[in-house]
Amino acid sequence: MFEIWDARLTLEIQRDDASNIFLTDEAARAFVKERASATSFRDALCHKAWSLVFRSKIAPPSERKRK
Repeated sequence: MFEIWDARLTLEIQRDDASNIFLTDEAARAFVKERASATSFRDALCHKAWSLVFRSKIAPPSERKRK
């Protein structure tokens, strides 16, 4: 998960370039989304990450400035 600062903080799931686990950011997001919403086995960490990303995108802009 990466922080993106552009007038406000949003979170994104991206691949870690150094680890070479996923070929693309889209593949990393698909993995997290699938594990977050699986009915037979829900991964709690993936669910938390997916929720944080979603909430960061719908949250109103913060009055706080980035340090």
